[in-house]
Amino acid sequence: QGYVVIAVPLLCLIGSFGAFSWLNHTIDEAQGWVDHTDKVLLESKGLLTGLLNAETATRGYALTQNTEFLEPYYMAQNSLPRHIKELHQLVTNHSLQNQRVKTIEQQMQQRLTTLNALISQVNRSDLKPLQANRLNLWITQGKVEMDLLRSNLVQFEREEQRLLKARRHTLNQQRSRIELALWVAAGISMLGAIISLTLFSQLEKNLRHREKKLFESRTLLQVVVANVVDGVVILNPAGDIET
Repeated sequence: QGYVVIAVPLLCLIGSFGAFSWLNHTIDEAQGWVDHTDKVLLESKGLLTGLLNAETATRGYALTQNTEFLEPYYMAQNSLPRHIKELHQLVTNHSLQNQRVKTIEQQMQQRLTTLNALISQVNRSDLKPLQANRLNLWITQGKVEMDLLRSNLVQFEREEQRLLKARRHTLNQQRSRIELALWVAAGISMLGAIISLTLFSQLEKNLRHREKKLFESRTLLQVVVANVVDGVVILNPAGDIET
């Protein structure tokens, strides 16, 4: 009974600790996927921003031939490969998104090649502005390429938004489960405490009853020994005299 009294709350504690450890692990995993998707979307927006900056900078340079306009273009040249590399690493476990990143990378390289060709064309124009029809041709071609690239980026981000929504739903479910587990663990702990107190009370009652019986038996033995006429010798199992 003493072992049971100790075992009940101990088992409740071990069970609660195990349940909380597992639930915390699932919450950490779900939160990790949410953070992962947020990072993918952040890199995607950084990629689009860099492309738009490069596009705007090149057009400004083509119109004004002012090299200060090219600063965002050169910054984009440095940042875009980093964004693409990060996206490849982040979506490596998603085959469809990984394929979309490869397509976006190809279109990005094509767009940067076109922009670089436009800059070279402006540089070869002997510091004279490009003719309006030629500039319109470059801009029209760039718009077609950029619209296609942006369309693929939109599809890519829509899939990530869908994943983000699903993963946030999973995270909220895990948080609800751990809240439910708190109440269940509290209920089990209270039940275990009641059982332990009941068993402890029963154990104490049994011990008092046995002590009373032992005292009565010992008293009876003493009375018998004190009043018997014959001599009484009590030996232990080894044959030694005890009384």
